[in-house]
Amino acid sequence: MDERRTGTSVPHRCVESDLDRRPVLCQAPARRRRPKPRTRRPAEALTDAEVRALLAACGEDAVGVRHRALLAMI
Repeated sequence: MDERRTGTSVPHRCVESDLDRRPVLCQAPARRRRPKPRTRRPAEALTDAEVRALLAACGEDAVGVRHRALLAMI
């Protein structure tokens, strides 16, 4: 294995082929994960007025229609 530097400051580990010694597979190293919170808060349900206000804030253009549809799904 060979460590090569790309445009970022993080080295990638590359596997070289035996035939022509060019990198075949480059894989970025795994990033550190955030630690899980120790306690979880209970979910808060929105009131009807809050849901209506949230949907009204989406707008009338195509993106707003998409946002309203996504909010309606959840």
